[in-house]
Amino acid sequence: MDIDRIKLEARLFASEYLLCNLYAMIFRGAPDPAATLAAFRDGLRSHMDGFTVAGLDPVQSDTFAGEVVFCMSLIASTLRESLPAERRVPGGVKVALCNYWFLLRDVRFIGFVMTGGCVMGSL
Repeated sequence: MDIDRIKLEARLFASEYLLCNLYAMIFRGAPDPAATLAAFRDGLRSHMDGFTVAGLDPVQSDTFAGEVVFCMSLIASTLRESLPAERRVPGGVKVALCNYWFLLRDVRFIGFVMTGGCVMGSL
């Protein structure tokens, strides 16, 4: 196997994982996650209408933008909240920051994160 290809796949996976966690944090803290996701999808669609990717010709750039909009529309239309309303925990920026502070004080968590970071950095 090509080591550069493995490195690129690992970076892509890490980026996708981070992005998914950021989306989950944003939508979980919203009072109405479905409406927030719909507003995000509409904003993304309007942004991607004029989006161009440097280094690609216009047809490839438009194709890429169309695929992003299609994927986000598909995800937004098929995802449903799986947790019952009575079991949901209200969130927000304050709750997220408190959770981050709790994690940063946990020595074992920092050890795992540093180990994972060193492994990803060595690729």
